[in-house]
Amino acid sequence: MDSILKWLVKNGYEYTWNFPLGPKTPDIIAFKEGEVIAFEFKKWASDFSDAVGQCLFYKEKANTTYIVLPLEEIKKIDISKLRLIKKYGIGLIGINKKIQLVVKAKTQNRYIEILLQKLKEKSFARMSLNYPRGSGSEEIRQKILQTIADHPEGLAISHIANITRFHRHTVTRYIENLIGAGVIYQRDLGTVKLHYLSKKLPEKERLLLEKLNSKVAKLAQGDKR
Repeated sequence: MDSILKWLVKNGYEYTWNFPLGPKTPDIIAFKEGEVIAFEFKKWASDFSDAVGQCLFYKEKANTTYIVLPLEEIKKIDISKLRLIKKYGIGLIGINKKIQLVVKAKTQNRYIEILLQKLKEKSFARMSLNYPRGSGSEEIRQKILQTIADHPEGLAISHIANITRFHRHTVTRYIENLIGAGVIYQRDLGTVKLHYLSKKLPEKERLLLEKLNSKVAKLAQGDKR
């Protein structure tokens, strides 16, 4: 699921879960202006028919629906079933080390403004619960950035989440944005991905860190007194 979430963040989507679409609830709902995508995750090829049935319900509300399966399990699915989902406009994504689009879903144009508003409210409420009280998006960004700066040995996303007390998915979202902006970089160490502050920081981020470090130094001096 993490690879899908990273892809969604990279492509400008917000996401939430535990949000029913009709009588069924997708594992993940991604959305941005004018678009709602419902994802149904399964582990085994034997669950494929069940996933198709669920996605048919999602199609009544969402613009696009996708089944997500491990790529090795997709290879076990009969070609006639793949033709069936293509006929219904349901997409299929395979996950291995990378995301692979096996069947492209058909996007349906429909009025979804009310649904989008509800999703945004749900997403905002979820994020508010995961953030320390009084934190805004810029403060979250600053805290993640300062945490990485304080650990030049590199930190995994799970460590950043533990230190900042933000939800792991929240940290993932901001990390992707920071990598894209060239503020931090990522390095694979075995199965772990470590994150470091870029040596050549953009001017805005450099000034921000200097300001934060200055505040920390003043607080430390106050404690000594």
